[in-house]
Amino acid sequence: MIHRIVIITILLGIIVLPLPASGGGISKAQSIKFPELKGSVTIHRDEYGTPYIIAENEHDLFFAHGYIQAVDRLFQLDGIRRIPKGETAEIIGRDQLGMDIWFKKIGLDVSARDSLEILSEETKFMLKAYTDGVNAFIENNKSTLPLEFKLLGYEPEPWTPLDSLCVMRLIGWWLSVGMYQEMYYDDLIDTYGEEIASELFPGIPLREEIDKSVKKKKKTKKVFRPTPWRNYNKMPPRGTNCWVVSGSKTKSGHPILANDPHLELFSPAIWYEVGLSCPEWTVTGVVFPGLPIPQIGTNGKIAWGAASFPADVQDLYSEEINPDNEHQYKYDGKWRDYDVTNTKVKIKGGKEVSVEVLRSVNGPVMQKIGDENQSLAWTGSEPSDDLLAFYKAAKSKNVDQLQSAFRSFEMIPQHIFAFDLAGDITHLQPGRFPIRKGFNGDIPLEGGDKKYKWSGYIPSEKMPYSKNPEAGFANNSNNFPPIDTGIDLGTTFPRAARFERVREILSSRDDFSLDDMAKMQTDTLNPVARETLPLLLDRIKNLDTDAIKNEIKLLKTWDFNESPDSIAATIYNQWWIELPSHLFNKKMGLFALSYRDYMDQYSIVLMNLLKNTESAKLWDWLEFENTEQFDRLLLTALEIALDDLKEKYGDNRDDWAWGKVHLTHFAHPSG
Repeated sequence: MIHRIVIITILLGIIVLPLPASGGGISKAQSIKFPELKGSVTIHRDEYGTPYIIAENEHDLFFAHGYIQAVDRLFQLDGIRRIPKGETAEIIGRDQLGMDIWFKKIGLDVSARDSLEILSEETKFMLKAYTDGVNAFIENNKSTLPLEFKLLGYEPEPWTPLDSLCVMRLIGWWLSVGMYQEMYYDDLIDTYGEEIASELFPGIPLREEIDKSVKKKKKTKKVFRPTPWRNYNKMPPRGTNCWVVSGSKTKSGHPILANDPHLELFSPAIWYEVGLSCPEWTVTGVVFPGLPIPQIGTNGKIAWGAASFPADVQDLYSEEINPDNEHQYKYDGKWRDYDVTNTKVKIKGGKEVSVEVLRSVNGPVMQKIGDENQSLAWTGSEPSDDLLAFYKAAKSKNVDQLQSAFRSFEMIPQHIFAFDLAGDITHLQPGRFPIRKGFNGDIPLEGGDKKYKWSGYIPSEKMPYSKNPEAGFANNSNNFPPIDTGIDLGTTFPRAARFERVREILSSRDDFSLDDMAKMQTDTLNPVARETLPLLLDRIKNLDTDAIKNEIKLLKTWDFNESPDSIAATIYNQWWIELPSHLFNKKMGLFALSYRDYMDQYSIVLMNLLKNTESAKLWDWLEFENTEQFDRLLLTALEIALDDLKEKYGDNRDDWAWGKVHLTHFAHPSG
């Protein structure tokens, strides 16, 4: 779908909105008529089925947007609103019970309900009109609902503004990090000690020393358990690349914006492409289903893209439970009552499961471990009016107005890249970031000590911001910002490999075209392989590799591009998957498997071992006898990787091509 993505996410400095015109595969315009509409509304679809809505006023525009989303995505809409409310088991069955209980405890619907109370009039207006549009489709099409409803045996309830805010909170939850990393790192500390844990799990950026004062002596040894907290291997890979290039570096002399927000692969897609136009403004972009206005797009005067900013906006707290009253916890030397809410999770077939939700001053209690509860503080738990930012963005005329617009976005930090018709480019970083005075959030905190409470949030005007940078471009790939912000953003960032690859290309010339940007978005070079493979091959060069000499030759001549016909790409990636089992299993057991999924930390450790071997701090702990044994383990991992490929795909190496083995499976959400 590159031909469509380019239209939306790579925008020339002279912005041309892809609104429909006559001919060229555009379907005939269709009018919709409902009593709620105040004027005429027409909806065009292009050759890809993308809707473009033209209305005489904002109310009708949002109404029609809700209506057309329901036409195209009603089952997805119903499913995505059920997740944050803990209502999926009601339609799918008991298999979803654990996830529903989990979300009941998180309380995304609670923070969404709180947000209802502080919404601006503009957001209320948007949500009301959008909601009426969704419900107009439901009400008028009950006999022709999507097949999934019939298969699962239920009808969708009417949409509400709260549902949209729950979807917004779910997006924020998906894009937040910190909690999982804290839990994993804390387990490493409990199992192997702080010194080894810090070597196994270097934060990014590297933190010189953990604040040991926040690590209290535990009364109860924690147990590694396969709860949602501990399901490390199923944490989905996510990421985004976004960059904006000034006219000084393009062939046309106009800025170019490129954005590829690659979240999880869903079917239907996690994004919904749409064009909205009324006399006041026009915007074309992509929107999360369930929301009334695009999050990424262009309005003819500016174009903006977004990338996740995975700063640490979550902190876990260990809370001592009163042995005589499980509904009390110790805080500031005194027993305090938890706020207790009793709710239920419905299960398909009529059964219900009671869920007790506890809340402390730190946040909702997520789980009990021994004689302690663990609660969670998260910036997204606070009410906010984030949709207002996107409404203001749609009406902005330049990047300065866009910066002002995104001050309304508070839930979590984000990267926003943009340009305007004047040729200005900008990189904004809006969103809430907690102020931690005298501590960091690398590991769970002592929940009973008030000194570990957040002291508010960084003022929006102090969040990092740049306009027309000297380099002539700005970019981010979820990495730690390359400038000193003066803010402790945490150590929850991925390595900067993607970021550096983009900068490598953008720094190489000053005559980029739209086609060049499209090629960059589909760049197949693996920068981690470029860094690690030469070291791996060098380590095994003096060992007996005659039996696999052909595969070694493929690796030696590989250009590090994961092109569809590359056999070397498949061999390298299978080798990479196999390495942790051989290097870490002896000491880490179950942890070795989950450790591999934290590829950014794992690759740093592996690089240190490959470069420094016996001087690496982990060498003695991992019990390598000598460098020859270490090298043989690397070779054994490669040999087993090759055996696995033979078993899966046969002896014909052509069947090992990356494009044949690196596939995704789109499972239907109904099962």
